[in-house]
Amino acid sequence: MSKDQIQIINDKYPPYSILAQIDMDIFANTKDGTITALYAQPLTEELLSLEYNRATRELIFEFTPGKMPFGMPMNDTIHDIMKNASEITLLQMDSKTGKPALGLKVPLTIL
Repeated sequence: MSKDQIQIINDKYPPYSILAQIDMDIFANTKDGTITALYAQPLTEELLSLEYNRATRELIFEFTPGKMPFGMPMNDTIHDIMKNASEITLLQMDSKTGKPALGLKVPLTIL
């Protein structure tokens, strides 16, 4: 995403991060080792892949125009599962029904 296309909706996160633009929550399932991200607003660019930097605990989204950080480091529980994951499930939730409207599995590269 180019800097002129970014709309900041939450200024408590770094300006060019996912969390500054959309509400997204990351969940780790400790029983099966899966990671899921829930969000309501549609992504405006094609998401190609995700990267996780173990040293900084930063999740990085790779879109067709470039990379963008999540905006905050992962907590201990998510970090422990994320460092061994190979994909993340993203679910776009319908804000009216509270049910998934779109789902996709995105490959995760561990750095």
